[in-house]
Amino acid sequence: MLLAAMMLVQDAASLEAAGRYADAERARRSSYEQAQRRGAGTVATADAAEKLADNLAMQLRLADAEPFYRRAFEIRLAKRGDKRVRRRRGATA
Repeated sequence: MLLAAMMLVQDAASLEAAGRYADAERARRSSYEQAQRRGAGTVATADAAEKLADNLAMQLRLADAEPFYRRAFEIRLAKRGDKRVRRRRGATA
């Protein structure tokens, strides 16, 4: 299953490099769905969400990309904690 996920990522990257963003989107969505099934709050899911968002942004579908950027950010924030965010707020407050 992990090998299949890695192949999806490689296929998507190749398609994007060729300018075939709509075709790559299908691979990115599949990769994201597989990552979600393996663990919704994992770094792999955040990476897949961000790559899907990047793909959608390359297609100028920014409204579609936004929820995936937000999901990637939320996962990363949860993994790192909000200590840095609190420190920054405290420093500027």
